[in-house]
Amino acid sequence: MAVAPIHLAFISAFLIILFTSPCIGLFICPSQESQALLFFKEVLKVSDGILSSWDNRSDCCSTWERISCNYATGHVELVNLTAYTNHTEQGLQSGVISSSLCSLPFLKYLILKSIGLTGNIPSCLGNLSYLQVLVLKNNSLTGIVPPAICLLTNLGHLDRKLAPSFQLAGLDLVSCSIGGRVPEWLFTQYSLQRLALADDNIVGEIPKWLMENNPQLFLFNISGNHFNGSLFVPSRSIRWMTVFDVSRNAFTGHVASTWPPDLQLLMVNDNSLIGNIPPGLCNLIHLEKLDLSNNKLNGSMPSCFANYKRIQVLNLGHNRLDGSIPQGVCSSSLNVRNNKLSGAFPMSIINCKILQVLDIGHNKFAGHIPWSVGNLSALKVLMMNDNSFRGSIPSEIVQLKQLQILDLSSNNISGVIPHSLGSLKAMTLPREDGHILSSQLNPFQVITKDNGVKSYSGIGPIE
Repeated sequence: MAVAPIHLAFISAFLIILFTSPCIGLFICPSQESQALLFFKEVLKVSDGILSSWDNRSDCCSTWERISCNYATGHVELVNLTAYTNHTEQGLQSGVISSSLCSLPFLKYLILKSIGLTGNIPSCLGNLSYLQVLVLKNNSLTGIVPPAICLLTNLGHLDRKLAPSFQLAGLDLVSCSIGGRVPEWLFTQYSLQRLALADDNIVGEIPKWLMENNPQLFLFNISGNHFNGSLFVPSRSIRWMTVFDVSRNAFTGHVASTWPPDLQLLMVNDNSLIGNIPPGLCNLIHLEKLDLSNNKLNGSMPSCFANYKRIQVLNLGHNRLDGSIPQGVCSSSLNVRNNKLSGAFPMSIINCKILQVLDIGHNKFAGHIPWSVGNLSALKVLMMNDNSFRGSIPSEIVQLKQLQILDLSSNNISGVIPHSLGSLKAMTLPREDGHILSSQLNPFQVITKDNGVKSYSGIGPIE
């Protein structure tokens, strides 16, 4: 019985050595991870003798060069193939970043500096949730930095870890919380065609070089940041741009009078821009969406807005515009809500057969609601609340078979609600059992409030 303590002591000492030794691991390198590295070696096109320790006959954690593992788990945590002088002298001649590296789920450090890499950055790198350092400097990579990189929450600041010496065709880093100012390494880029830095918590002014250095830009999106100062638009150097989105920032000053001529989407809403709407915007004959809402613009709507032939969305809401809606303005969605526009209901809109959304609420319009509003056969939303319209609700509104929302509240409307409005089936709501609330609850009791109309009471069909 006296031998047992000696055996226990021996076993305890062995376990202490096993757990604390820097050279002995409890687990060998998982075969999936060693195979991933061997596949990466193949696509690197290395010279004979380079990375010769990488083979199927040995454990990648104990004998392979430039690899480090967690000695408790055996998982690969570091791959460092940085060339000490230049990639040709080190025998790393060329190759691509293999997606096989994405099979190293516990990788923390991936350093592939100056080894002649070409091709794209695999988007699956965004799945390496433990990655802390990613260095790809001094290679010949092309394409875009994948948006999936933003998923790497443990990765250091992108402007330090992803400062490529190669030229990007596109950079899409949306909701990455970059912070600070625009990354300075972007100054070295002059081939960008697409740049999206939306919702990244970036501050300061837009550097002039950001657009001037990249004349091939067709998409520029820096929305949802904290940019301030005047809005700089180098219209000549970026003539191919089709999408320009600087919405939801803190820009001040006036709206620029000249813009890239091929713009299709122009969004400068939710800033603090002042002054008149420049007539130069009317030169954008390809424009499909114009959003100037939620600024401090004043003056009148340019009459040349009627010249837009492709416009689908025209949003000028929540400004300080006065006057009337110009004759001939027509789009699928027209929003001039919360301005100081006045006059009668804009009759020229009646001829806009593509109009689906009309919001003229919170203005100073007056007069009667014309019976011809029933000719707007495509209309789905009609917001006319908080104006000074008077008279009765025209029965012709029942012709708007697509109508889903009607708001006439806070006007001087009188009379009764037309019974025929109950036939507007687009306003009906489905019940959980699949049946339709077919006018069982009068939908007009709310939207006609603060008027002189006589509403129906209780629950029951409108006949």
